[in-house]
Amino acid sequence: MLRNPSSNPNFIRPQLYYHQPYLNQPYQNPAPTRKPKGSIEQEQYEALLVQVQDVNLVPVSDYWKWSLENLGDFSVASVRKMLDDKMLLDVTTKTRWIKLVPIKVNVHAWKVKIDSLPTRFNISRRGMDIESITCSICDNDVELSSHLFFKCNMVRDIIRKITRWWDITYIEADSYEDWLNWLVNLSPIF
Repeated sequence: MLRNPSSNPNFIRPQLYYHQPYLNQPYQNPAPTRKPKGSIEQEQYEALLVQVQDVNLVPVSDYWKWSLENLGDFSVASVRKMLDDKMLLDVTTKTRWIKLVPIKVNVHAWKVKIDSLPTRFNISRRGMDIESITCSICDNDVELSSHLFFKCNMVRDIIRKITRWWDITYIEADSYEDWLNWLVNLSPIF
């Protein structure tokens, strides 16, 4: 047998409650759709009422606000700056484009600098399953751009022979920055 729920004195009929406060008026306590159950709910409800009692609504229509800039206006530049700040590496030196060499050499040097060449380590980091991430030439260290171009013993021997052939001074460069300083100081044309 179905009972009429309205015969229960604690029953409050479920209803949608839309509160339409008057603008510039303190928050008016709406009647709750159900009474708080127990002392904990009652305390939480009263604490909530204390927090919102001083809330005043102003007569302003809703609008979207862009919080990346203080102005509040959306701009593509602000999104790009935010993405650059979060996703790009901190660069200690600027990328130097040498106009006297082909662009593909400049791009390759830049990729060496930021370690974005498809070395074994980078391939493994991107999820491809490979046997080993050690250098396939010397098998002594992890295959990174810095190792392949500056630290591998075979590469150092080749660079040493090329500098002797060209009759220029040889300096062991351990990083892109060291190599670039050596190259720039080598000749005034760069």
